[in-house]
Amino acid sequence: MNSIMRLTSAAFLALGFGTAFAQTPVVDGTKDASYTQLAVQNNQTGWGDSNLGQVGPANGSELDNIWYYQDANNIYLFIGGNMQNEPGVYQKVALFCDSGVGGYNRLPAGLPDIDFNRLIRMADDGTGNGLKFDAGFNAGQFVGVVCGGNSEIYINYSQIETVANGGVGYYVGSGSCGSNGAIGGGTNNFNLECTINNSNVAGVPGGIGSDPGNGASVTTGIEIKIPRAQIANSGGSVKICPFIFSDGYDFVSNQFLNGLGGMDNLGDPRNIDLSGVAGDQYVTIPAFASSETLAPATQHVTLGQITSGNVASLGADDNNAERMCRFILPNRTSPFIVTELTYTTTKTTLSAVAMRVKAKMTLVGQFAIKLGLKDQTQANVYDTVLPETSIGTSYTTFTGNASGSLAKYRGTGGAMAGQISVRNTGPVPGSGNWCTDFEFALLDVIGN
Repeated sequence: MNSIMRLTSAAFLALGFGTAFAQTPVVDGTKDASYTQLAVQNNQTGWGDSNLGQVGPANGSELDNIWYYQDANNIYLFIGGNMQNEPGVYQKVALFCDSGVGGYNRLPAGLPDIDFNRLIRMADDGTGNGLKFDAGFNAGQFVGVVCGGNSEIYINYSQIETVANGGVGYYVGSGSCGSNGAIGGGTNNFNLECTINNSNVAGVPGGIGSDPGNGASVTTGIEIKIPRAQIANSGGSVKICPFIFSDGYDFVSNQFLNGLGGMDNLGDPRNIDLSGVAGDQYVTIPAFASSETLAPATQHVTLGQITSGNVASLGADDNNAERMCRFILPNRTSPFIVTELTYTTTKTTLSAVAMRVKAKMTLVGQFAIKLGLKDQTQANVYDTVLPETSIGTSYTTFTGNASGSLAKYRGTGGAMAGQISVRNTGPVPGSGNWCTDFEFALLDVIGN
């Protein structure tokens, strides 16, 4: 039996991770409820406050807020605001990505030819200049979103981390404002999606001063689905530096996220050093925490005996129960029957752990069950995750949620262990040789 099974929705809810079942966003330029906020603009826009209120055309550009949603294969970004879109005007938004795969803190010479070889205008011209990011941000990939023409969207892409090997860059394709995100006509092998809804007339005002953050309520703007494979990310954290810049790549606005805190447009990108600006001009999407359900691999029973079934019986809700019965011991009216179970997780970092046991008694009486997780840093220490709880003769699922620091529950090689204890807490009819039927005993783990 495979020890890792799919986590059920009930288990997610038991772990307090109901948001894990949030609906995947539709890429249409309107913020979905499943997004999580990353930042709100704190700088007025030096590139005009659009007041047209139309899906396509806009007469100003601003980045009011940024939100994310992610799954195992894609990262979705929603950026509330506008991109100016008038005849002959092509405003652009840069999404520089640090996905943990190489990259440069300062854009080097030799960047790949994209967008008519304009990306090099942001990089070192041979004199030691070039756009410099905050400390700790190494740009490995570039996604350029262009809005212009007849309400069209154009996407360019570059792998900056491969510059030393000649680099990779290409035109991804085009779409339209207010569309379903479809991008075609270029090289879109990873199925990137993008669109914009330019109807926002709220957000930050025009100017160069600080803003109290009234951009939080903006719910229309740029929406993009970036496949993880596009940016060489397998689920780890990703840093994104978004900002508005000119068609010629030679002038940068004051619209960054996180914001600049009250500054004028920054101008020539080759002379920009973001490490000298207060705060971080990037946002961080946390590592994707996926889930697994672990079935026990081994079992050790104390003060009891297994009379039917085995450890494999505890791996699924399949009407194949394991029966465990109490030894009859003189002078011990209420000893615990204890079973210790071992598991193995593939997760390196744990963000939630719960033990789920479905069980019932075979005799009417007064009984209690409790659950524990082994502290892998100590010998024979189990932390109680479910205190003694009454158990009857009908199947019930008991759940114990771990709290506090979870790292101690993962040992070498992903080793984990759980403990189930059952005892009688009052008189038992007949001989007192009672039994418990266990349908399953699983660990639900969320982590990365």
